[in-house]
Amino acid sequence: MNAPLQYQIEQFFYRKSELCDAQDWDAYVQLFDPQSEFHLPQWDSEHVYTRDPKREMSLIYYANRSGLEDRVFRLRTGKAASATPMPRTLHLINNVRIAEQADGCLQVRLNWHTLFYRLAMSEQFYGHATYSLKPHGDSWLITRKHALLLNDTINSVLDFYHL
Repeated sequence: MNAPLQYQIEQFFYRKSELCDAQDWDAYVQLFDPQSEFHLPQWDSEHVYTRDPKREMSLIYYANRSGLEDRVFRLRTGKAASATPMPRTLHLINNVRIAEQADGCLQVRLNWHTLFYRLAMSEQFYGHATYSLKPHGDSWLITRKHALLLNDTINSVLDFYHL
């Protein structure tokens, strides 16, 4: 195990969570490579989720960062009625596992739990995520985010800031 790398990657994801909770969208979006894919598949059955976002249903799919940027634009301009008012969120991550790739990139798997409060109701989403990261200066850029939502009976709005 590479303890310094483990620490660096955990700090990267803690910072990502902190930026999302603070709704610092500019800094948050900059963690993603312009060509990064963002995918939240839909469950096909109790234990099988969809795999191909171009042929099967997804809860969220952005082929590149522009989809995320568009969503942030809608939040900022009030064009996202489903996000007015914005929820207060608390993102928690744990069980961070890193696999170094031959090209210097990383595959990171983690568990996530997001608590949120909106319109006098407390709710939660939780699941697993797999990220692909590439080196960027003294940090990393997300080139792919694939999240699985385990509690997919959704009683409220679901958006990128919940994941």
